[in-house]
Amino acid sequence: MKKLFSILLLMLLLIPFTTALAWEPGFQTHDYYVVYDGEGEAAVLAQITLDNYDDNLDTIEFEIPGQDFRIISVVQKYSIEDEGEDYWYYDWDFANVDYEIEELSESILMTLNIPEEDQESIYLYIYYKSESYAEQRGDVFNFDFESIMSESDIHSMSVSVDVVEDLYLQGGSTETDYRSNLAAGTFDISEEMAYAPYMKNSNFIESTGALDPHESFHVTGKYANSWFAINWWKVILGIFFVGAVLLAAVYGIKTGIKEKKMKKSVLFGSIFGLVLSLLWLVVAYLLTNLHNLIGYRYDDIFALFFVLITILISLLLLAIPPILIGMKYGFKQGIWCLISLIITLTILLVIGAILFTMLFSSQPVFATAIAEAVAI
Repeated sequence: MKKLFSILLLMLLLIPFTTALAWEPGFQTHDYYVVYDGEGEAAVLAQITLDNYDDNLDTIEFEIPGQDFRIISVVQKYSIEDEGEDYWYYDWDFANVDYEIEELSESILMTLNIPEEDQESIYLYIYYKSESYAEQRGDVFNFDFESIMSESDIHSMSVSVDVVEDLYLQGGSTETDYRSNLAAGTFDISEEMAYAPYMKNSNFIESTGALDPHESFHVTGKYANSWFAINWWKVILGIFFVGAVLLAAVYGIKTGIKEKKMKKSVLFGSIFGLVLSLLWLVVAYLLTNLHNLIGYRYDDIFALFFVLITILISLLLLAIPPILIGMKYGFKQGIWCLISLIITLTILLVIGAILFTMLFSSQPVFATAIAEAVAI
């Protein structure tokens, strides 16, 4: 009985501490939208949410890693209560945030004065630019974005990375959609903030959570003026690999098959298998990039057209070579032509799928093309 009483007493004593831990002010979530340009400059829109259950958060400090900063704007989004005749509702408004900056050796320390303190949740937007998050090597930019560090724990964090329209981001296609206005006319803010980049369809999104105070999160990658600038070595490697396979196949046919008619039939089928596999790979690539080539308005129509034409040509290429060989050398040779065509097509498609997966690591062309064809 005494032991049970001691346990209960200990639990009662611990309640204030656990409650304070659970409701610690300044509990945060961070979301970043980062856009790189052709000069290596990063435009960053940080959306930071802080819990403020006691309404006592009037100032807060953040450390932004990096150098050569331009702070474009800092604002707070806050809720206001509007009362109608028979109802009341909440609306949103925005306020500029006053801040002070202290330059450190490899970062800046930013102290924010919260204008609207009587909020259960504080929503802050920090828009800044820096050239210290990317390094150019030749035609390729290697970027290393580092998140803002806080005095409090960060519950969750996401970082979306994109590049401007004319650049290629390794890891996926890029599409920049500009936010028309974060707070249309409600406060004095620069044009840069009104057009702060917002990646609606960014394929480069990283997330983490449970960051301790003064910890940061790194997101690294590459971008360039073109896809080839980053992947040229993969292209050369693929060409050598496919060339070696084709030479080995031709050599095997010439040395392994003694009968002259059969050798011609197999070689003829292999050539058309190569042509058909190249056709499928080209169409698969076009299907996954139609929105970049002709836009979203007509991409479904053109995709259906490409699929129908590809099916028709494929049937012709599968049927005509065996028929022609069969008419010239006999039914048996026509069968050998068809078998060699199918085997060559299968092998080259497997090799092509592997190479495409290497070249387009985050968007396998085959998988995407098949999905689009099925959807049609």
